[in-house]
Amino acid sequence: MFKSENIIVILGNGFDLAHDLPTSYSDFSDYIVSKIITPEIFKCIYNANYNSILLKDDKVRSLKSNPDYLINLQLKNYLREVKNSEDLNRIIVGIFGANHDISHVITNNFLGEIYASKEHNWFNIENEYFDRLLNISHRSNRTTPIEKKSDLKRLNKEFEMIKSWLKTYLEALETSLDKSIRNFFDYHFNNGLVKNIYLLIFNYTNTISHYLPFFKKDKFDSIRLNFIHGKSNEEIIFGYGNDQSKEYQQLLSTEIDEYIQNFKTFGYGKNNRYSELLEAIEGFNNYEVLNLGHSLGLTDKTILEEIFNNPACTKIHLAKRSDLEGLEKQNAFMTNFFAASRIIANDKRLRRVVASYESATSFPLNNL
Repeated sequence: MFKSENIIVILGNGFDLAHDLPTSYSDFSDYIVSKIITPEIFKCIYNANYNSILLKDDKVRSLKSNPDYLINLQLKNYLREVKNSEDLNRIIVGIFGANHDISHVITNNFLGEIYASKEHNWFNIENEYFDRLLNISHRSNRTTPIEKKSDLKRLNKEFEMIKSWLKTYLEALETSLDKSIRNFFDYHFNNGLVKNIYLLIFNYTNTISHYLPFFKKDKFDSIRLNFIHGKSNEEIIFGYGNDQSKEYQQLLSTEIDEYIQNFKTFGYGKNNRYSELLEAIEGFNNYEVLNLGHSLGLTDKTILEEIFNNPACTKIHLAKRSDLEGLEKQNAFMTNFFAASRIIANDKRLRRVVASYESATSFPLNNL
């Protein structure tokens, strides 16, 4: 499959999902509901002295005003069975009445708006955050700079709260080796043709570590890892990453730091991982890219542009999903192809460097 001896392997969330890890935004959404919000409601009902910073004061007072009635509703059993936002919303309606949902109960307005505005348990936090920044910046001139800055500080504080929950959630996940994925690496890399592997990991988990012992070191000149956004047991880079958009430039021009403090560009300035990637790219006369599970979304456009548009990049391989069949499989590939087109400089280069669906490998290799 590869003609170059130098391969940059991009590992995105699809790599973890292929291990059956619950790392989708939907999974994280369920975690927030079942392990964070629901226990807060439970504590307020069954502990008269508990003060919650996550639940709104009027809701806390309502919960504590008639605890005997709430306890008689057997809420303890219902709360223990909450798995997702739909489950919790039904309980919230039962307690507070119709037209109430999660957004009416929690103090984190950003998170509440996400739950209120999206279909059941699906949201993309980084994109939603960027949209909220734009909403604040586009408000009428009647909104004073002081008011906007106050709203930005609140939004960033709420975003940091979610970020800390994400770290806790991911750090608790147990990762393991998958035989079909081990076969995939063995088939494509332990053949003596590839000499340098650069593993660029966008995930916060350490799943890839299980496979490193199976790379035959004597066949390679170098095998390097770069957890470009950090790992769950350390500070992570989490935010928006398209600093080429006109909207970003408009936010930058305001000279208000709160607009840009969670852009990945500035996270990259906290360590050497971004510069190490650039040095690796510059050290290759040519290289190919293999994408395993990255959506290639605009939240990572800044860094992906560096890789895809470098003249030394001769081919980009978008792996097909082996868990899908027929048209569904092709459509998933094309979605990734469309996303790549928003990063690659022009359509001529897109056609030249992105390998076709017909020639793409499937990930993982279940038949070996």
